[in-house]
Amino acid sequence: MAVSPTFNEDRTIFLGGFNGLFKSTDGGQAWQEIDTLFGGAIVSLDVSPDYSNDSTVIAVTYVGFPYISQDGGTSWKPREKGLEIPRFKRNFRPIDSNQDPRRFFDVAFSPNYSSDQTIFASVLWSKVVRSTNRGNSWKIVPLSKEVRGITIAPSPNFAIDKTVYLSNQRGIIFRSTDGGKNFSIVSKVGKVFGNDGPSLVISPDFATDKTLYTSGPEGVHKSVDGGKTWQAITKDTALKESFNIQLAISPNYKADQTVMAGTGRGVFVTRDGGKSWLKLAGSAYGGDSYLRLPAINRQGFQFLSPSQTG
Repeated sequence: MAVSPTFNEDRTIFLGGFNGLFKSTDGGQAWQEIDTLFGGAIVSLDVSPDYSNDSTVIAVTYVGFPYISQDGGTSWKPREKGLEIPRFKRNFRPIDSNQDPRRFFDVAFSPNYSSDQTIFASVLWSKVVRSTNRGNSWKIVPLSKEVRGITIAPSPNFAIDKTVYLSNQRGIIFRSTDGGKNFSIVSKVGKVFGNDGPSLVISPDFATDKTLYTSGPEGVHKSVDGGKTWQAITKDTALKESFNIQLAISPNYKADQTVMAGTGRGVFVTRDGGKSWLKLAGSAYGGDSYLRLPAINRQGFQFLSPSQTG
């Protein structure tokens, strides 16, 4: 699920899943299915930080290419230059379709996209792909350690610090400080179980508070030193026993200290920076429903996506 950065004005939300791509322009009250070029399951999507001006959305499927729309989802184009199979395999031998390396996990626009035109995406084994020309071509960035299920979190201050964080199913935290050209290991949180990548979110005030949250073996883990060290902050809560934790951090985090966690056993929220957690219940989804992909927009509206498998 991806919420427009100017939701208060345009009321726009995109939602992708196994059965297609959907769009709401009234704050989620009504949804319209969007015709796309891609038939595979949508595993990640993102809305341009400058959506009110460029109407740009990107989606990646389980196997395939990035697809970009520059008219709010009305039309789509595959952006595959630089992602040809020989570039991954380094040879021209044919491969079985089940061995296609272009199995995507995550995609993210640079917070400074309107100026730097940069987009990041992650693929199955130990690679990030990066475009600096609005997706018209891509470069493959290999990681130093073999990992799967890579999650991407660019710094909100990317225009200045050029920093991008990556997590993965092995819980190894990578960081780039050169705009995604190179990544190095900064710490290890611990392995997460399941087929999904862990969740990784970064404080909107990262330049001053150096705060990140990630899902890990003890539930939710927090760093206040730019990812160098991590503290398990849900050891004595029901979150520790939950699974497939997906996080959303408030755009007003400095003031409200709010983080949400959608899990396989309901949704939780902290409003004190992770010191205490409250499990939410509602008639729309019940207390223990499989919920994931929470989102919080700048006006404090909270959105929840039900599991694609539940």
